[in-house]
Amino acid sequence: MAINVKIIQKKGIFRKPLNLVDIDKIWNESCTNYNGDGCIPFSGLRDDYYITHYNLIKKTDNNGNNQTYILNTSDDKCVYFDNANLSRGIDVKLDQNNICLKLLLPSTISEIISFYNLIENILKMISSNTFYRDNQKGEELVNIKLKETFIKISIQDSINIFKQLYKINKVYCLPCALNPVYINNSMLEQYNIMNYNNSLDDNSIIKNYEIFINNIQKYASSFVYGFFKGYTHESNNMNYSIMDIPINKNVIVPISPSHDGIYVYYCKLYYVCITYNNLEYFINYFDFINNIEKTTYDSNKVIICLDENKAEILIKTYGIVRNQFILSSFDINRELGRQILENCEEMLFVY
Repeated sequence: MAINVKIIQKKGIFRKPLNLVDIDKIWNESCTNYNGDGCIPFSGLRDDYYITHYNLIKKTDNNGNNQTYILNTSDDKCVYFDNANLSRGIDVKLDQNNICLKLLLPSTISEIISFYNLIENILKMISSNTFYRDNQKGEELVNIKLKETFIKISIQDSINIFKQLYKINKVYCLPCALNPVYINNSMLEQYNIMNYNNSLDDNSIIKNYEIFINNIQKYASSFVYGFFKGYTHESNNMNYSIMDIPINKNVIVPISPSHDGIYVYYCKLYYVCITYNNLEYFINYFDFINNIEKTTYDSNKVIICLDENKAEILIKTYGIVRNQFILSSFDINRELGRQILENCEEMLFVY
């Protein structure tokens, strides 16, 4: 579920429409944790599936202070998030002169408030007080004076989504600010977001979720996030999913590759690639994941750290020198990829 908003910028001879650089500055003051030093708000990019990392660009002042993250000004879309309270992220894109915003639910109280603050501050900049908001019947023109009402509705919608997901009892993926988070009922119970006897009040559900989703992403922020990339073998035209694993670094990797990203749905073979003594080696993903020490990150992710000794043992036991594979990278059919995600029976993608 998502809240979709459209703000129409009226054309005028002496009025220049807002661009994403302007909106980036507005976000600084809209964020609930803004403290005036430019360090809190982040922005970046993500793909259509909410699976990959953002492409963040560091920005500093002339003295090298006040580090923040901004988008490339040539892009027409970005996502904003608050590094003090990491949640789902607020998607913003320009459609001609229209400003389109999206907030994925369930979200946190802080992010929901920041979302409507951003709308309100954009409207002030363009001397307007109305915007279009999706409802069950389609787009509805509404007034920002109803901001507090919309905030309460969005918070309650987030709480209700958790209650529905708990009844479904599947692994579900929440695309979030820094990385997708995979959760199931056990994790909801572990972090006191839901419980089997429904004894938690609504306020506890949303507050405990905010603590959980912020902490789990901050925990991962210093780690490497492992991603599969798609390749085709030039001799047999078979598709491979390959993940690079660096040595002596903490890496977040999936327990089951079939639940990670889009490329894997096109592939029957999953490998990791390890560089050792200036050579690249492929190891079958299941041989790798079943023979390395790991700690739990979420319901589909673990954290591993491959040292040189373990890398040598794995390579000697399972490794294949990469030059035996003549591979070319391939891109996915994005529309088909989305259909595959939406029809995935093993996992529910919440976006």
